[in-house]
Amino acid sequence: MDELTIQSKGFNLFSEFSTYFDGPRLFFAYFGKIPSIKVIDRIDEKRLGKWLESEWKGKILARHSRQVYNRKENNLKFTDSFFILDNELIIHQDAERLIILYHSCPEETVIALLMRIRRHASRVGNRREIFLVINGQNGIETTPLKLKKPSLNMAIHYNDDLVSVHDKVIRTMKKRGYSGLYLFHGIPGTGKSTYIRHLVCSIDKKVIFMPPGIAGQLDSAMIAKLLIDNENTVFVIEDAEELLHSRVAGKNSALSMLLNLTDGLLGEALGIQIIVTFNTNPASLDKALLRKGRLIALYEFKPLAVEKTNILLKKMLMTECSAHGPMTLADIFHARDEGFQFNSSRNAIGFLANAV
Repeated sequence: MDELTIQSKGFNLFSEFSTYFDGPRLFFAYFGKIPSIKVIDRIDEKRLGKWLESEWKGKILARHSRQVYNRKENNLKFTDSFFILDNELIIHQDAERLIILYHSCPEETVIALLMRIRRHASRVGNRREIFLVINGQNGIETTPLKLKKPSLNMAIHYNDDLVSVHDKVIRTMKKRGYSGLYLFHGIPGTGKSTYIRHLVCSIDKKVIFMPPGIAGQLDSAMIAKLLIDNENTVFVIEDAEELLHSRVAGKNSALSMLLNLTDGLLGEALGIQIIVTFNTNPASLDKALLRKGRLIALYEFKPLAVEKTNILLKKMLMTECSAHGPMTLADIFHARDEGFQFNSSRNAIGFLANAV
């Protein structure tokens, strides 16, 4: 086997926009050719490394990696790994996907390798993570965050009318190539975010959280690339009152993009589903958001009914307390917090009293 060396020494291997090099630059540097690329997501870097060391022993010509110290976990975490294999193959694993770069290798061989990698190195527990949209060194990027599945019982923690809505949400989100909009609203503390966490852990799709500030740039070219790279993905936008505001008051090009994504040409092409939460009155929303065919679910999270509140209090072993009216989940779960006081300004919210 010939010694592997950098062939194109004059090529700008390191990008001026990044602290490391990318796959195509590395491929060109080693082999002097422009590669073809295949991509697959949900691959675990550690499992991939172990599998490659076992299956390709003696065929890994070089390995390059970048690691970043994770203070919270007190260890080094891989952000990029490059495996240079024989037959002019490079496998690049980053934080969220695997990329195979090749030139002379037969197409069927690359596809077979892709399937074997997917079978042996799929990310375990991938459904329990969410990707956050950030402004990275190369523009708009996503980074994965671990997501703990909440201990949630739909029959106990939410009002009865959520059950049929949840069934519809789950059924439609499992479809591929299916676009649509899900609008959730309600006063703070009623469990919107907890429900979404439960939902994310219940579907086998990539989920991306988009902060409201970035969602306001939906019509930008940078966001367009992000959307194209993430077809059949669920996007979550919380506290998006400004994005949903009626266009009657003025131009709202980000809203127009949202409408196109959920029931337009882009929606049909990309199959993107979008969950949006807000706290204002639905009457202020642009009417196009509520159109049949686009809107899959509209649900208001309300304080828990008094009967359910008392059942939950009993389940939490708070037998010394009872409720005389509806309460939010936040009020219920923090009722024992030192210095806790109920917000009397909330409408239709009950209060605790010593049981008699």
